[in-house]
Amino acid sequence: MGMWLGMAMLCRLDTVMGFPFFLAYFLHRSRRQPGTPLLGMGAGRDSIRRILADIGAWWRQYDPRRFALAALEFGGPLCVSTGLYLLYNVARFGSPLITGYSLIPGLLEEPWYRDGFLSLSSIPRNLYTLLFKAPAFSEVFPYIRPYHVGGLSLLMTTPAFLWAIKARGWNWLSVGSWLAIVGIAVPILLHGDIGGAQFGYRYAMDFYPFLLLLMIRGMGDRLTFEQGLAIGLSILVNAWGIWACVTGNWA
Repeated sequence: MGMWLGMAMLCRLDTVMGFPFFLAYFLHRSRRQPGTPLLGMGAGRDSIRRILADIGAWWRQYDPRRFALAALEFGGPLCVSTGLYLLYNVARFGSPLITGYSLIPGLLEEPWYRDGFLSLSSIPRNLYTLLFKAPAFSEVFPYIRPYHVGGLSLLMTTPAFLWAIKARGWNWLSVGSWLAIVGIAVPILLHGDIGGAQFGYRYAMDFYPFLLLLMIRGMGDRLTFEQGLAIGLSILVNAWGIWACVTGNWA
């Protein structure tokens, strides 16, 4: 697992932030006995002691040694990949911490980088593109066109992902997947450029694997009519995107 995540990192740096998913899995595998629910209801000093006692009882279910061993075996190959990446940067640019983005002529002069390569001011426009960006509408065929530059909402390109929200529960898969998605999304949302020429929101592909796991968990064992319809719409929308690429029918 550490080797594969390390190889993913060498392709896309932000994917390394998916490591909480694997730590959650290792914690799950290190369980000694069935889970004890966290109670902690009520208020006052007694409730605080009760919460602490519940946390202690929960933690005693796990074998710290087994968890640490799995984490070290996972981290070893990941450290090797990180070391190779840093050495590669030294060979290319003379410094392990220079990635090359800042050396692209005129990059930081582009308007979307006016506040820097990573900036809090980039979050609103990235969130808007990720969740709400609609296609362009016109009075001529095909009436609806995707923007060639600017992206399209994830919920429009793949409405089936809405079922990820239904993957509730304090289990390792749900918690680990959400932590991985948030971790990967942070540098994406801070990035000044929302993706350039694309269909959909291409940066979201970095956390698609975890989102797919949540979607499957949220859909359950049997597909309902609504779930099948959402999957069908997702296929049709992406076929429309391929058609726009082949024919050049962009907005």
